[in-house]
Amino acid sequence: MATQFEIQQKKEQTAAAKRKMRGAAAGIAAQLAVKEAMKSGGAAGFRVGSVLATVVDVVSGVSIAAWSFITQKKKEKKKEKRTKNQAAVQSHVDSVLDEINAAGEALISSGLNPLTPEFEQQLYNNLFNKVGYRGHCNATVWVPGSEPGPNRAIMFRATRDGKLLTPVSMPEPPQDLQTYWYSRCHGLKDKWIMAYQDQLVQQGRSAELEELQSTMKKGRWIVSGALGLVMVFATLFWLLNMRRIK
Repeated sequence: MATQFEIQQKKEQTAAAKRKMRGAAAGIAAQLAVKEAMKSGGAAGFRVGSVLATVVDVVSGVSIAAWSFITQKKKEKKKEKRTKNQAAVQSHVDSVLDEINAAGEALISSGLNPLTPEFEQQLYNNLFNKVGYRGHCNATVWVPGSEPGPNRAIMFRATRDGKLLTPVSMPEPPQDLQTYWYSRCHGLKDKWIMAYQDQLVQQGRSAELEELQSTMKKGRWIVSGALGLVMVFATLFWLLNMRRIK
């Protein structure tokens, strides 16, 4: 809620804008008066015309100031609206990620391994109608307050394991929202794995712990192998280009 000082300040700004607009109207009238005075001719007409010309200059300056003031206020309102829209989107994205995190933690507490397809399927079953989560950081995030159905409004889609974010009903997304979604969602997956590993240690389930660690090692080997292939192809491409240049 605005303070008394802010309310008084707003009233003064509004009154100033009105005075400047009235000044603009007076400027037009003064210009017409100058023309009539100059038509009358003679020294008297010249003196009157000079005085009115000065008035016109002053009033014109006021008019320009009024126009600048109004333009600036419009820009400020537009910026304020954009900031509010972006904050609302960011808040909803955070709430969706919080829902995903809570659902994942509940599944781990029930004994599910976060690296299994069953875990992702359960996330889908529990979250798709609620927030639009599809598993593996993919999602069709619904517009807040929208009702389930074939024509349900979509805020954005996240595909390719969360790497690609496509706005649908989101004209002003926050900056770097795609990176934010990907990093936070995959951070949740890492968090779940650590929580499940701790749970296995506490419960003395050594066989399952070894299996989990073996799966994680395989995953790291796959990632390392993929990065290695990328580096090999990049090197070959560079060498071929160097040969063409020579």
